[in-house]
Amino acid sequence: MQEDRARLCIRAAEMRSKGRTYVQIAEALGLDNAIAAKRCTEVGYGLAPGDDLRTGRRRAAEELDMMRRKLWDVIDGKHYKVAANGTVPLNPHTGEPLEDPDAVVAAIRALAEVNKHYRTLLGTDAPKLSASMIATGSLEDIRAQIEETRRELERAEREAGDGDALPALPPVPDGAPHAGAYAGGDERL
Repeated sequence: MQEDRARLCIRAAEMRSKGRTYVQIAEALGLDNAIAAKRCTEVGYGLAPGDDLRTGRRRAAEELDMMRRKLWDVIDGKHYKVAANGTVPLNPHTGEPLEDPDAVVAAIRALAEVNKHYRTLLGTDAPKLSASMIATGSLEDIRAQIEETRRELERAEREAGDGDALPALPPVPDGAPHAGAYAGGDERL
């Protein structure tokens, strides 16, 4: 995702968390329509931390959960065919009303779309921020650089106020063959 687009989506999420409608967000940010604003907002929720955004994320998740429940009600329910004249045709062999699978198929498709939005909202489909480094030098210098990087990450997490921050990393073990094996957890590296 382009950086400008990511910032736009974060701004949309901030606006939504402050109670702006999708139409207002679309107009303010120059998006095509309310649907584009909703999609952008969901991406923004997945990208940005913050209390206001957590509240907005929670509100959007509740809306999606409500949609999921309604769609499951449709999927689990009985649906009958209706003729053009408004009557329900009967099965000629059993006399029972003919069931209509089209409503269930449509609900399954809609549920898949809601689930896609849910993953976007939660950030599981959002781009992830990562850092990597190539360290050269003595083992002591590499360990010192790892510890400095660890302190910088912990400081950034505190400043962001991210309640979902990862637990503190354990110190680099003595005898670790190289930083990559420790960071990636794969001794085969």
